[in-house]
Formats: sequence, structure tokens, C-alpha cells
Amino acid sequence: MWGERGVAANRLPAALTGERDHAKLTWQYDKFVVRFGSRCDTVDQGETHMPSPTRSRVLALAVIMVVPPIAILASIPWLRHQPDGLVFLLTGIAATLTVLASIALAVINDRQIDEWQRSNARFSSQWGWTVGAGMVALLLALPPVRDLIVSGAAVWGGTPNPDSRLVITTFTFGFMAVVITQAICTMLLSLGWHVWMSRDARDPS
Repeated sequence: MWGERGVAANRLPAALTGERDHAKLTWQYDKFVVRFGSRCDTVDQGETHMPSPTRSRVLALAVIMVVPPIAILASIPWLRHQPDGLVFLLTGIAATLTVLASIALAVINDRQIDEWQRSNARFSSQWGWTVGAGMVALLLALPPVRDLIVSGAAVWGGTPNPDSRLVITTFTFGFMAVVITQAICTMLLSLGWHVWMSRDARDPS
């Protein structure tokens, strides 16, 4: 499906035919074939799915991802009477388990999809996050949405009449922290990926 290495190399643009560029592209081509060669072979043979991980592993990760938040929500009446340190500890543990399980599920799913599905996931995650963040910023300008946030804080926090300005300000700063952290992590990961993939093609590691 992918053709021989020599054929692919002969089709390279003239600007990339230098010894260093040729070695780098050859190294990247070999990595690509090692990673996706078996997938290409199964597609050529009419198969559409790679061997999936065991269902029990996926089920266990799904349980780890879903149960902790549900347990925290169900125990809110009890948590209201507990010290702040214990509340933050339990919620932090629940959030950590959920994040780690979701990352593991994402890795398992990524190993099963092909390049077309991977491009689809990349497009939806990139623009879905952008559109979602923009919608939250716009919704915060609507009084009914702000009233709903304040009402939710009153219910979940056990405070009958919370300061609406304080609640909205705290919510807004929390949202801004998430957006800024997402942007910083995206830049750092992009830089790290660029540095890693720009190593010398003859580097054996």
C-alpha cells in the first residue's frame, strides 16, 4: 500500500533530497511503517479492525473514571459537615482517578483507530475545545446563566444567600485558569514534540 522506500524517496521534492533530510525522512518513514504497517496489511486484506483490548480492562477503566465523581456528588450532604482539608483531599483523589482513567482510555482508543479516525479526533478535540470555551464566555454575559450559577452554588455549598458577585467572579477566574492552563500545556507539548521529532535522524534512540 505504501510502496517501497526507494520509490517514495524518488518522489521527494528537490529541496529535501539532501543527505540529512533524506536520512531524517527515511528514519521517520521506518517509524511510520513499524507503527502502522500491521494496520495497513489488515486493511489491504479487507479487515477493518485491529485486535481490541480486553473488555474487562476497558470496563475497569470506565468504572474508575465514572464512580469517583458520582460518589463525591452523592456524599455532598456528608461532606458539608467535614473539614475543608478532608473535602479537598477526597475531591482531589476523585479528580485524579477520573483524569488518569480517561487518559488511559484515550490511549487505548488511539491504538485502535486508523489515520482517518485519528484526524477526525484531532479536528473535533481542537475545535470542540475552542467552540466550547467561547460559548462559556458568551453565556457568562447572560443574566439567567449567572443566576443559575449562583443558585447552583447556593445548593451545592449549603449557603442560602451567597454573594452573587463573589460566586460569578470565582467561577470566571476558575474558567480563565482552565483556559490559560490548556493554552500553556498545548504550547509546551507542541514545543516538546517539535524538539523530539527534530532530533538527528541517525540518533539510535
